Amino acid sequence: MTDIPSPDEPSTFASANESVRDVARGVRQALDDGQPPGQWKVIVSDLVREAPLSSLGIAFLLGYVIARRR
Repeated sequence: MTDIPSPDEPSTFASANESVRDVARGVRQALDDGQPPGQWKVIVSDLVREAPLSSLGIAFLLGYVIARRR
């Protein structure tokens, strides 16, 4: 018998998507706050350590956006 998720439970994809959005929002806010140069590198490295899959998703999306513009 297959395991059917309940309608109240978010899917794995929805959870991953939410994580990616949260990470992107945090990075955007940190960059918009005008932190001193080099500070964003610390933030990004901390995020990569905490959520490597979400960071990979963001890197893929940024690569896609950059490649599409050229």
